[in-house]
Order: sequence, then C-alpha cells, then structure tokens
Amino acid sequence: MGSVTINCPHCRKDFNTDQLQEIECVSCNDVFLSVQIKRCKECNEPYCLGCSEENFTGDYCSDCNEVECYSCEDSVDRQDAKKCDKCDKFSCSDCNDLDSNGSCYDCSDEEKLDCSDCGDPEWGKDLAKCKNFEKCKNAYCDDCKDDNMEGGLCCDCVNFICYNCEEEEDRDKAIKCSKCDNLCCPSCVKTSIDSTGACLVCSNNKTARCASCNKNSFRQMTKTCSNCGRTYCSGCSDLINCTGCSKSICNYKCGQRCGDCQKPYCYNCMQFKKNRCTNHPKKSLFDKIIEWIGI
Repeated sequence: MGSVTINCPHCRKDFNTDQLQEIECVSCNDVFLSVQIKRCKECNEPYCLGCSEENFTGDYCSDCNEVECYSCEDSVDRQDAKKCDKCDKFSCSDCNDLDSNGSCYDCSDEEKLDCSDCGDPEWGKDLAKCKNFEKCKNAYCDDCKDDNMEGGLCCDCVNFICYNCEEEEDRDKAIKCSKCDNLCCPSCVKTSIDSTGACLVCSNNKTARCASCNKNSFRQMTKTCSNCGRTYCSGCSDLINCTGCSKSICNYKCGQRCGDCQKPYCYNCMQFKKNRCTNHPKKSLFDKIIEWIGI
C-alpha cells in the first residue's frame, strides 16, 4: 500500500504513512487497516476497534483476561495479575508471589524455605527467621510465627543448656565462649569462662572437677583438701583450717568443728566424742542440769 493520508481513530489527527497493512479481525473476520486494529497484550490476536469494545477488558481479550494465580489458585482478571518472566504462571496482586526479578517460586534463584511449623513453601525473605537461624534453621510464616517465636527466638532456642552444669536457662542470660559455640549460665561464668572469654574446653588454663557437684572449674579458682586431695569449686568449697596443724581440710570428711568451742580440727590432730573435741572435760550431771536450766 502506497503513502496515504488518514485520520487516526485514536488521537483524531491526520497523518501520512506508508506503513499501513490490511489485517483481518479475528472476531468479525472483516479486513481493516492496521491503525484500526487493537491487539491483545497477551496473545497478540488482532481485533477491530468495534469488536475490541465487546471483547476487551483493558489491554486483554476475553480469552486472555481471566487467569489462575499459581499460589492461591483463584481466577483473577489479567489486569490484576503479573506473569512470571520465565514461564506462563501468574500471580495475583493479593499474593504477589514473584521475586524481585519477576520470577515465580519454581523459576526463581532466590532463597526459598519451608515454614518450620506448617511446612508451607515460602520466600526466605518473607519468613521470620530465628536469631539463631544459622544453627537451628527454624523460620516461620506469618500465620505460625506468633505461636513459635518469642523475642526473635524460636521455641528450640529461647532457652539454652549450660555447657558446664547442663541446667536450662533463658538465652538472654547466656554468655558465649569467644572461641566456640559453648554457652554458659550466669552461675557458672566465674568458674567456666576465663579472662579472654574462652570456655573450659578452649581455655589454656588448667581445669579441675569438683568432688561435690562434679562440675569443671579453672584450677586457680578451686580449693584442695590437704589431707585427702579432693578438689572443690568455689560454690561447694567448705574447707576448714585445722587449729592444730593449720592444714586446709574437708569439713566433716577429714575434720570438723567442735560443737562447744567451734574450733576446727582435722581428725589427725583431735579426737571427737559426740561432736565435742577432747579438750573439753566430761560434764557432770549437775553441769548438764545447770546448762539445761540456763543458769
């Protein structure tokens, strides 16, 4: 077709063109100039302007206007959906289940995870991850996070087990070793974390196990009985210094205090009779009556 002057049906202005084509409308099958044709944005099928008014919603023909969202599986207007840039799947505006590049869940290279509770697949960026995620791998969707997280921590991580005493404590109270993942409770930190922040396992300091509670402690913070050699942590230590030989000994195991004078003796230096050291003379019946009356 040669150059012609026509009036544009859209802007109503006259213009010269030699690019016009004759195209058949797929609806009424009449032939029209290309300028009188509207094509569907999805399937590219040509409709004359008259037929397009009956067959179009926005930029899409009636065959393409309704699509199914791959996430919720609802049928929605094409105008309200976005198409994956790599396949034919659609996502409605409510789900908006495409990544930052416009790819659907199956086509995307972005992080994808299953909710740790309900198991539904989700984008990693949309899940609430536990602060300890690198270790526990727990992350939750919007519907599950309130039942499974507290203060940014999942149920598995909200408490911790002290590596030394093996008691359970709130994670907020945990003191972490500077060289490994061992966590220490406040009760054990003085005897189980050295000045560099290292635990008993990682520290270069010598350690010893308490004969009473069986916990490990740094040796410089323990006390040892001079008689039997038992070692005690600062929490369990109940050593007494013998009045006779001045040795530091276990109370009750290697010595004791006199029930009368309260002086401590080891069993090597003093004999005890009924909890009294033998430095005390035997009390007469009269003395016992006076003591009982309280005179």
